[in-house]
Amino acid sequence: MDVGTIGYWMDSIDAQTFDIFDALAEADCFGLESYFNETCLLVAQRIEITPAARGKGAWKALYFATMQKALEAQRRPPVEFFFKAFPLEYEGNVTEKNAAEFAAAQRALKLLYSVQLGAVSLDLPASFDCYMRAPVPDAVCPGTSR
Repeated sequence: MDVGTIGYWMDSIDAQTFDIFDALAEADCFGLESYFNETCLLVAQRIEITPAARGKGAWKALYFATMQKALEAQRRPPVEFFFKAFPLEYEGNVTEKNAAEFAAAQRALKLLYSVQLGAVSLDLPASFDCYMRAPVPDAVCPGTSR
């Protein structure tokens, strides 16, 4: 499947999914095709971590258990997954007045994902600044070839 066909199908799901496609196509068009043609593309669309739970491991255990369930039917699961690091408390509410607070919250979230998940930001233009990738832990896909 080529990148144009992938974009067509991802756009038919919803705007959020297409935004992730757009970021991934910008970062690595050939890698995106490889995910679709050789394994699968795993996109974590939404996870809400309350401030009280951020320092605890329960959210991560639940996250990985959900990921394991989603991938159990995959013969060749992916080696990494993609997501948008966006503080949900600012969803639809980033203004000039709170832009500095939003930027600080986003930096804190990226740091959390970096430390807890081994995530790194995608190398993208500033308009895509909050997309990240992280490795899928081996424990999530036991007994599979990746």
